[in-house]
Amino acid sequence: MMYLWKKSRGRVAGVRAVPVPVWVPVSRLGMVCAVLAVAGLVVGIPSVTGVGAAGAVAAPGDATTIALGGIPSALAVDPVSHEVYATDQSSNVVRRFDGRTPGGPVSTIAVGDGPMAIAIDAGAREVFVADTALGTVSVFSADVAAPTAQLIASIPSPSAIAIDPETHVVYVTSSTGNTVNAFDGTAVSPVLTTVAVGSMPEGVTIDSETHEVFVANSADNTVSRFRGATTELRGGAAAVDLSTMSTIAVGDGPMGVAIDESNKAVFVTDLRAGWVSKFDGAAAAPTVTNLIVGRGPSGIVVDQTSHSAFASNSLDVSVSQFDTTSEIPPVLTLPTGKAPKGIGVDESTGTVFTANRLGASVSSLRPGVPVAAAITSAAPLAATIGVPYSYTVTTSGNPVPTVFFGGTAPAGLTWNAATQTLAGTPTVVGDSTISIEAKNFASTSVALTYPFVVNPPAPALAASGTLPNATVGTAYRYEILAAGSSPATCAVTSGRLPAGLSLGAATCLITGTATAAGSVDFFVTATGAGGAASGNYSIVVTPSGTGGGCTASGESGAGSGSGAGFGGSTDRPKC
Repeated sequence: MMYLWKKSRGRVAGVRAVPVPVWVPVSRLGMVCAVLAVAGLVVGIPSVTGVGAAGAVAAPGDATTIALGGIPSALAVDPVSHEVYATDQSSNVVRRFDGRTPGGPVSTIAVGDGPMAIAIDAGAREVFVADTALGTVSVFSADVAAPTAQLIASIPSPSAIAIDPETHVVYVTSSTGNTVNAFDGTAVSPVLTTVAVGSMPEGVTIDSETHEVFVANSADNTVSRFRGATTELRGGAAAVDLSTMSTIAVGDGPMGVAIDESNKAVFVTDLRAGWVSKFDGAAAAPTVTNLIVGRGPSGIVVDQTSHSAFASNSLDVSVSQFDTTSEIPPVLTLPTGKAPKGIGVDESTGTVFTANRLGASVSSLRPGVPVAAAITSAAPLAATIGVPYSYTVTTSGNPVPTVFFGGTAPAGLTWNAATQTLAGTPTVVGDSTISIEAKNFASTSVALTYPFVVNPPAPALAASGTLPNATVGTAYRYEILAAGSSPATCAVTSGRLPAGLSLGAATCLITGTATAAGSVDFFVTATGAGGAASGNYSIVVTPSGTGGGCTASGESGAGSGSGAGFGGSTDRPKC
């Protein structure tokens, strides 16, 4: 059925249709007209949370949340006034506020039942709303402070709207009719042109330069493409070129669709697949590639100025941002409200807005800035055989880089990709090489190669304490390393040895002939490839002829640091 509405210089003057129209005869046209009641303008101050106070500009990647109530579903941004329009399917209204001052007043415009899609004809200054539950399309003026919406067309289960800004032709998908319905958005009594597309269409977009229409069909995982009207209709039917109809297979559950008109790249959110499909909208048989984004991607919009695409992840609290001109772009994650669906962008300010269905809010986001990947961790330290080891790689960049491990992990060590950690207990001494690569597609990846050394165990010294006695004039010999110790270089690092005795650096043997009686304390450090060990010792030198010393013959207790309880000597000297 059709509805009449008032015009002013070929554009809507008032606007807003009530959900239950009153029918009266219109004799001149021989049809009926909806007599539409005027909805009151409701003004309030929303609650604003997040980074930035009212009117403040959030930093890149930050979000400001505007609490609106209800179930915000679809969203559109007026590029002229910078006003944001969000449909509330639970209250059958559209809420409007100035996107530059998200803490400012919010006006409420009543529309038909269950509004689920919205689009703005910026040139004609008209806003079109798909009243999904009522099966109608409402229209109201973007320039009127308290507009009245009017029902302009009847379409079964309207699910998405797109407007050609050059021809002012409105395209509305019917999810139950499996059609796209085109009509002149400036006509008093628009004539519908119905085009059959795929199963359950949920998204539609237009290339305003070529007038190609792209429709995302959610049930059969395809995109329908055809050429729409190329000139203004002036009240007539849309001349759609059905000979140009083609079907492009995409991912599972396509919901939203958008195009970068400069390079004709088309992007489709595949909700069930969890990715965005991309193809060349100008190619006769395009190749489709996929880009992994967040959970449940639903809505998508392209900023034609910055060439950034933004996909709302409806099963998450995020928006995925990526460059539309890159073959493999970095995917940035922007925080937003719960279950974002509708999404729009103010290209003059670069601000992105999302309608958060489960958050009863709209989020205002500043786009993120890609930052090249960098490896920030230091080179790995040497490991020691038998000693637990852990080396974690840290990185910086936006998005967060993925880290790849190259080379062969030393025996006993394993690489954990989730924690970016090389850990374990080395079992084999040796030298090897490992490489670390960090990649986030913000620039070329960064890779570093490191030598990796597994040392033998640290040396072991005799237990600290009193070593075997020495005797003036009698040869003395004692190995300060414990039995089985790894090789080391030894030195007296504090105190001194008894006169006449010395410590061999390479042998770690205390040898010589004491020349003076007395007790001497000293500190020994043994340093090896696997580390260092130290101990405090003392030696008592007895006078000649007292029988208290040690000789080189081994009879009196010359020994090494292998015993316990007596400085490591094999047994207490008997001499």
